[in-house]
Amino acid sequence: MPIRLVLTDLDGTLLDPERHISGEAVETIAELGRRGILFTFITGRPWYAAERFAVRAGVELPIITCNGGALHQGAKVLERHSMSILALRPLFERAAEAGMTLLCSAEGREFGMTDTGWTRQRDYTVHWPTDREWEELRADKLNIIPGEHSAAFRGLFPVMDALAEQYEIVRYGDTGCEITAKGVHKAAALARYAGRFQIPLEDVLAIGDNENDVQMLQLAGTGAAVANATPAAKAAADYICTRENTGGVVEAVRRFCFGEVGE
Repeated sequence: MPIRLVLTDLDGTLLDPERHISGEAVETIAELGRRGILFTFITGRPWYAAERFAVRAGVELPIITCNGGALHQGAKVLERHSMSILALRPLFERAAEAGMTLLCSAEGREFGMTDTGWTRQRDYTVHWPTDREWEELRADKLNIIPGEHSAAFRGLFPVMDALAEQYEIVRYGDTGCEITAKGVHKAAALARYAGRFQIPLEDVLAIGDNENDVQMLQLAGTGAAVANATPAAKAAADYICTRENTGGVVEAVRRFCFGEVGE
């Protein structure tokens, strides 16, 4: 079946190591448009952190952000699948005591919950929720970044496992994790997005590189992992690119959308 919709992850996939989108990729995306093939991002980033890449790539369709936590048409929110953070408080208190970086994405903004070198370097607003905020705040996504505290992070695994029935928790080995509402992940977002445009899943090309991409690579009619992808992402993919990052996205699009196989 011909590909009618392409969704790509950003970090580690469309973006090169310097967080750029190449001119080659921009032209390839433009060619998709000329051929009537839909293209968008499906990213763990919140909207504000993905916006400049949408401008660079000329993406006009809605963008899936926060691993499926929200769907943005520009700054306008078309969907939001937020979660209560209250049950996560003991986990986050232990992570904070160990000195880890904690991030919260809520209502289109992202702030640090702990003051660390990571948040200071990036000039994040830092705010630890009040008791009332722990009860009332709804987040699109939460991050734990252990940094040098990987051993302490591993010690939190049993706590995370106990929360698995309430939240989606994607772990990246001992380098961090992302948390969204139960049932909120890239595969579910991909399915909703394809349905929005009445496109069968078999006509979808999804491209990714990491643990949070595994389910969508399995669900899409064609799942492609860039050459720098993790073993789990490669195992989930139908095709493993020979090129890394943005070059891999170009390779997958040219192969499966344009019929070019000379990469």
